[in-house]
Amino acid sequence: MMLEELKVGMWVKYWSYADIILKGRVKSWNDMWVFVVYYCDGDWDNFEDYTGCATRLEDLRSCTK
Repeated sequence: MMLEELKVGMWVKYWSYADIILKGRVKSWNDMWVFVVYYCDGDWDNFEDYTGCATRLEDLRSCTK
């Protein structure tokens, strides 16, 4: 994935070092991190109200809901 591809609200997948796959939505980003909301108690329409986890861009893949 490239930085230019990021959009607020896009669905992404993260593969952890333990092969755990997490789905989430992009909240924001800067030159070092992409902030992704992975948990919001199923309230995905309001994901921006939740804390985003700092994630490395190279660890993310785009996906569909």
